[in-house]
Amino acid sequence: MLENTSHSLAFSSGPLIIVRRVFVGGLLATVGLVTLYLLARRLGGALVTPLDFVPALAIGLLIAFGTWSLRRLAVVFAPEHPRHETGITVFTWLLVAVMTLGGTSPLAVLALWLPVIATEALWRVVPAEAGRRAGEQASGRDQARQLACPRTQLLQELIRTRNNGRETVIGTARLEFAAGEQTAALHVAFCPPLNNDPDVDVEALEAEGVTIRATDCRSYGLRLEARRGRDSAAPLGVLVQFEANSAG
Repeated sequence: MLENTSHSLAFSSGPLIIVRRVFVGGLLATVGLVTLYLLARRLGGALVTPLDFVPALAIGLLIAFGTWSLRRLAVVFAPEHPRHETGITVFTWLLVAVMTLGGTSPLAVLALWLPVIATEALWRVVPAEAGRRAGEQASGRDQARQLACPRTQLLQELIRTRNNGRETVIGTARLEFAAGEQTAALHVAFCPPLNNDPDVDVEALEAEGVTIRATDCRSYGLRLEARRGRDSAAPLGVLVQFEANSAG
């Protein structure tokens, strides 16, 4: 039997995905509001003092770092919404333009714009791979859902892939509650074992009131535990979907 470890992660069905999307959308909305506020201040004549070299460099680096971080979050948490990329690009360059005040020295303009230009150029090269991996994982999740039909007959199904030494196992399994049970457990084995203990996301599919978590995440398998409300006593079968990622 697998032992409980610090790898324990808890997820509820549905809300986790919604929270991720709301988080990314909230960050993007915050950046947009700040940009529009500064634009309004600029048009209202409040921003009139040109930036010196050091402040311009600091602001340029801050914008570049914020842009990169926000895009990484969008790729990881909301890859199915490419419009986030467009919004980030628009707000980034609008913010840079707002901070480029009249009378700014050419050296300060260079310090402000160069970090952002470099970040934009690097993003066009580096995250293409990150976006492709995220797309592959999303595609794998879709395949798992499609292969799980008819769901009434499914007991367990795994899709295992390898990309640049990183192994991913996307699976769907049925976890059964007996009559009167409020908790149930299921073990999923990996054969052959993964290279190391994986990071795991897990959720219950179409099961309101059921909380699922991975209580042990090992290279050779997972232990999944589910809990339902005390007012539920009838036998119940719950489809559980999980994604285990193991670095090379």
